[in-house]
Amino acid sequence: MKIIDTHAHLQSQEFDKIIDEVIKRFGVVEKVFLATSYISDIEKACKLTHNYENLYFFAGIHPHHAGEFKIGDLDIIESYLKDEKCIGIGEIGLDYFYNYAPKETQKILFSSLLDFAIFHNKWVSIHIRDAVSDSIDILSSKLDLKAIIHCFSGDFDLLKLALDRNYLLGIGGIVTFKNSLIRKNIKHVPLKNMVLETDSPYLAPVPKRGHTNEPSFLQYTLFELSNLLKLPPEEIAQITYENSLRVLNDK
Repeated sequence: MKIIDTHAHLQSQEFDKIIDEVIKRFGVVEKVFLATSYISDIEKACKLTHNYENLYFFAGIHPHHAGEFKIGDLDIIESYLKDEKCIGIGEIGLDYFYNYAPKETQKILFSSLLDFAIFHNKWVSIHIRDAVSDSIDILSSKLDLKAIIHCFSGDFDLLKLALDRNYLLGIGGIVTFKNSLIRKNIKHVPLKNMVLETDSPYLAPVPKRGHTNEPSFLQYTLFELSNLLKLPPEEIAQITYENSLRVLNDK
């Protein structure tokens, strides 16, 4: 059995001194996709992926950093898209929970980066928090987009759009949280659209909640999905693994 962690931040400072140990503990996790948030974060992730064969990265600007974006940054991201370990653009999106950047600034950057991804025929890793309506409005106008909805919340309107467009939906540790919406609605997410993720070092699953998350903890999400969906973990692992390869094979 093997699985892929489609969204992690192993370039985060939490892992600076322990990255070798974390990677040695991967277990059934065969590959990890790193999501990035700002220009220097992309650089750090890129270097890390070239040190470890089983790591790949997205190059993106998180909505928290939308206000810092400069025109020249687009050229920098474009240069990373040529890197053999770069699999797309992300994470990008909208975050109205913290509102570190004005909503209009976030929306303009999100829409522009989606257009940029479509132009380059690249996958995107999308972050949406407390911004489903605006995200749907923007995404609805973007045809031919190859997307992963990172940390899918379980929202039915977003699910409908994702299935209509054949997006992938990232399922992580939140599905193990007792009162989460995604836990309640997980049976409505088709396996053919599902990929697994940790969002390391954040959102550790039960029974590791409160700890620094890492890819090896993805097994707990897998086994909880098995319990919720009444399917063998091996079947979920195989299908989500093949779904994740869509990104690698079409980068």
